[in-house]
Amino acid sequence: MEKLLLSANRFFEQIPDVSRRYRWQIWIAFILINIVILAGASRFTIDMTMEVFFEDGDPVKTAYDRFRAEFGSDEAIYLIYEANDGDVFSNDSLNALKGLQSDLVNYRDHLKDEQGSGLDRITDVISLLNVSYMEARDDALISGKFIGDNFPQNEEQREALRDKALRHPDYPTVYLSNDSRFGAVIIKTDLGATLLTDESALNENSGDVEYLDDEFVDELSLSEGEDIEMAWSDTDAKLALANNTDIPEFKRAEIEDFSYLMHAFSPIIEKSEYTQYLTFYPVGNPTVMSFFNDVVFQEMGTVVGASLLLIIISLWVLFRSLSAVLWPLTIVVISFLWVVGLVGWSGMIMTMMVNIIVFLILAVGVADAIHIISGYLFFREQGEDHEQSIRSVFKKSGLACFLTSITTSIGLLSLTFVPIVPIRSFGIAAAMGVMIAFLLTVFILPLMLDAWPPIRKKEIQRGDKISLIQRILRSVEHVGFTHPRKVISIFVLFAAVLIVGGLSVKVDSNMVEVLPPDSLLRKSFQLVDDEMGGSQTMEMVIDAGKADAFKDPEMLNRLQKIQLFLERTYPGLVGKTTSLVNVTKDAFKSLNNDDPAYYVIPQSPRVLEQTLFMFNNASPKDRRQLVSDDYSKARLTIRLKNAGSFEYVPMIQGAENEMARVLEDMKAKYPAIDVRLTGGMSLMIRLIDYVSWSQIQSFGLALVVISLLLLMVFGSVKIGLVAIFPNLLPIITVFGLMGYMGVSLDTDTLLIAPIIIGIAIDDTIHFLTHYRAGLIGSKTMEQSIRYTIREAGQAITFTSIVLSLGFLVFLLSSHVALQNFGMLSAVAIMVALITDLLLLPALCVVFKADFANHRREDATLAAESMG
Repeated sequence: MEKLLLSANRFFEQIPDVSRRYRWQIWIAFILINIVILAGASRFTIDMTMEVFFEDGDPVKTAYDRFRAEFGSDEAIYLIYEANDGDVFSNDSLNALKGLQSDLVNYRDHLKDEQGSGLDRITDVISLLNVSYMEARDDALISGKFIGDNFPQNEEQREALRDKALRHPDYPTVYLSNDSRFGAVIIKTDLGATLLTDESALNENSGDVEYLDDEFVDELSLSEGEDIEMAWSDTDAKLALANNTDIPEFKRAEIEDFSYLMHAFSPIIEKSEYTQYLTFYPVGNPTVMSFFNDVVFQEMGTVVGASLLLIIISLWVLFRSLSAVLWPLTIVVISFLWVVGLVGWSGMIMTMMVNIIVFLILAVGVADAIHIISGYLFFREQGEDHEQSIRSVFKKSGLACFLTSITTSIGLLSLTFVPIVPIRSFGIAAAMGVMIAFLLTVFILPLMLDAWPPIRKKEIQRGDKISLIQRILRSVEHVGFTHPRKVISIFVLFAAVLIVGGLSVKVDSNMVEVLPPDSLLRKSFQLVDDEMGGSQTMEMVIDAGKADAFKDPEMLNRLQKIQLFLERTYPGLVGKTTSLVNVTKDAFKSLNNDDPAYYVIPQSPRVLEQTLFMFNNASPKDRRQLVSDDYSKARLTIRLKNAGSFEYVPMIQGAENEMARVLEDMKAKYPAIDVRLTGGMSLMIRLIDYVSWSQIQSFGLALVVISLLLLMVFGSVKIGLVAIFPNLLPIITVFGLMGYMGVSLDTDTLLIAPIIIGIAIDDTIHFLTHYRAGLIGSKTMEQSIRYTIREAGQAITFTSIVLSLGFLVFLLSSHVALQNFGMLSAVAIMVALITDLLLLPALCVVFKADFANHRREDATLAAESMG
């Protein structure tokens, strides 16, 4: 091992000369590689939709694809409006609602024939004006509009209409609040439900959707005809599902599609002719995705700019040389651009985690450059010429930079074992960026230094900042070896307190709570939860595996039991449930003189079949949204209050257990019966299942691999264990603070442990390398610790401060989860610094980590490393 390390040092020593000998070939290759790689930057994609977190073969995603093929997209805008006069049934409110709805439906009147619009994605617009209302006329069931153009003409009619709406079993808390101060418009879309096979046809229109035909537009009057229904058909998807054993493949809804929709939608609800009468509160997944695209993504420039400014200031304070600022900055910028290009060529999809990649490359790349440039200046001040100084610094620091880059990459690559696609992509891309920065530092930085070497002025070789750091270091350098057991006891007690807090950390994810607390969008979600039936929806599909199953009264009875169980058992979460049961009971009541006693499921199979037949004739569109054409599959929509997955999971488990119990005796009749939780919410629940064990797996793997690497490098189990323990404390600190602060473990905070252990171990490697060199140089343990803290401690302290400040840059983001990531990571880095300066020396003393068995055979290596 010692010969291997010596050979490695000599290898890095020779690199500058080799690079210089082939400098023109290297520069030409470098330029060509840049051209090729950066061409892939145009393919770089950022997406925050829940669907991209899963592999194509995941059972939950497969169930979601089947759902969309049968029932269409579940992506909708839930537009809540508050009547400024306090009454959604006033003429002013109804006229404003009519105008708004007309604008959403007839928007193409103001566009050129081939001009696209984000509103092209809308498939249906439903409000109190046109929501289906069933009545019986001449022994026929008629589904008409609830209000249409029949506005109340006086107060008596207005109160009658209000009473009629509030007495309807399915309108309150969905289309109006219980005090009729708030109303709602449901805007359905086809986002995520467009077949890939239709993409070429769709692209003939600039909006990528079918436009409304003239015949359909002529039927959009609110006073007559069928309900407002946009020109979208699920026929192709259903045929694909019926005629092919494979699941239909849908065109993925990218985050820009949501933003495109909202950009066209928002100006309509902002018109003064509507806002003077109504105040709007849009919610739904399209609003959240649009916020990410328009606000959070745009902040990336600010975050990256702030990071670059921080690095520039840090490098200037340290070196006071323009070239010492320019070259490291150039390396990290090119490294990031290479990552963007390579990710683009690979087809990987990134999320907001790309912000973290930017900073990791900045942090690790600049840290390597700082070590190289600092060493170069040191050897220049020792009287060596330019070329010899570069050789000397690569001989001394090349291997250390390699080890720190490798350990950081290992921490990041451990994330590839997480079955969450964007986290896996993040681990690969970030590790790739770290190693690219290292390779550019090794092979390109020497040529850069040849072109413009840094020169530090004598009078500022030791500025006030450096002197301040030295004074602090010298005041604490004796603590670890003077009172080692006290130091260890204090840290153990500190760890115990944090472990208690860490035990209360819960795995949870809530897309709404990552929005800024004072944002209008987050307040809108809260208002909808308070005033209506909830701002979220969850879907369940019951597949009986047999045609006409849901013409069987027993199946509808079971479905009703499930709905009642959800509404009664979880009143704090479940606002309302909707299924074929609701419309069946409503249709049966309407066919029996609107007698409330008949708001039941007909128990006669013949009567039930007649009722469903008449309902299908009256409103085939509504029927298709609730049950498949062959009545083998039924859809149950659950409207929920916004909450985290931590609260949803017990509800889902309870619902699944109840469904299993309720449907157990139906398996004899329908042996293939199957129940699936689906829709966007189901993806989130599944995602959290992955997070809960992936954290332990990724962190554990990183810890094991890094430990083995340290054992190999230092050749001692004792030293390896001494090195690992101080690096566990930053992780314990993070989880302890998360527990005490109420921060949940989600897809963002999941990244902290493997990233921090990968970065924190770098300082430990530098510390132990210097400490070992001191012992081999015949210093006592106390002298070696002093020497290490003074020599390595200064660089460790400086880089830790820069790293912590860099992580704090994430506080500028509007993304609350990224803010938590930045804050916790900054704390972890500073804790890692404190443990390296205090705890690590104490452990070395107590466990006699003196490299005694290796001093003699390391003498040659020590002489080489000390220069």
